[in-house]
Amino acid sequence: MKFTNIEHLDVSPGRLTVWRPTSPPGDEDWLPDARAASYAQEAHITRAVARGGGEGGPSEPGAPAWLATVFELPGRAGGAGGALESALLTWIDRHESLLSRLVPADDGRIQRITLRPGAVTLQRTVVGDFSSGTEIGEHIEDLFDEETDPLAWPSFIFVVVEHPESTTLYLSFDHSNVDGYSILLMAHEIRELYAAALTGVPAALAQVGSYLDFADTERGYADRIHDEHETVVRWRDFLTTDGEKPDRDRDAEFEMADRVSRDAISGWWEEGWTIALASIESLTPGDLERTVTIRGESFHVVEALNRLATHAAYHVGQIVLLAKHFAGPNWKSLSIPKGQSKHAKGTYKQGIVPRRPS
Repeated sequence: MKFTNIEHLDVSPGRLTVWRPTSPPGDEDWLPDARAASYAQEAHITRAVARGGGEGGPSEPGAPAWLATVFELPGRAGGAGGALESALLTWIDRHESLLSRLVPADDGRIQRITLRPGAVTLQRTVVGDFSSGTEIGEHIEDLFDEETDPLAWPSFIFVVVEHPESTTLYLSFDHSNVDGYSILLMAHEIRELYAAALTGVPAALAQVGSYLDFADTERGYADRIHDEHETVVRWRDFLTTDGEKPDRDRDAEFEMADRVSRDAISGWWEEGWTIALASIESLTPGDLERTVTIRGESFHVVEALNRLATHAAYHVGQIVLLAKHFAGPNWKSLSIPKGQSKHAKGTYKQGIVPRRPS
């Protein structure tokens, strides 16, 4: 995956219109939501509050943390009440996190409120015609910097640039809404919804899970982790003790007498990676040259981490193979489907546009 700075993007001039998601006046449509913020969301909100935000006001200028994607649609699609507006509103309702707002409370907690589906409308503001790609690119970047505050709702914004034969759609989000993986899926989903709005044929899109549900589950799993948790001990002491702990029963890990639920397995996965990634993030550059042992064999820390990554990838490959086997004809390829290799275009790096470095 490659992230491209916006000044390196080939921006085409045209008529620029800003589309701002808008909630109904008053608080009636904002419902209290007990689901917790994810750790990533909490970090963004905490940093914004530290810059002077809170009480519904914007934070002080800092390094914006937005991600954006850009893609083309056929024809001039910028009119009010048209297929693009319908597609964007349907897309917002599909993704519950875009209907939700996180509000810092006086006691330091972060409270969530969420709009009911169907409450959002789009407010169009025609900015004007631009003849310079550089000028329009700078205007879009300034707009993204100003209107993706994590303490505000919406913390995302859409920009439509119409050309004689096509329309360019720019979507920007504070990082608390999206990551580099979810943003890759947007172009396909919105194009499908746009085509459905034009033709009246329902879009063939799978149901999407709720990030709000995931965030709440993630916090629940993390609450089960304590100082003496097996994985905590393994990672906490891995710089000073052998990676193979004396109380580990490796052979028993290949046996499972009772059927285990998918939620339980997902819980083990989340617990293990939460601890592992937190330990890795705590390492300093100097730690990478330190020596650790695994089953009495010496490794540099960076070698041990590479060993972890390749071993985890090996097991993920096993999971994919079994999933493909059980799914049978319903399997959806994770890469280029068989038989489409000759005509497939490169899309792995497409549409990722973070802001330019400060």
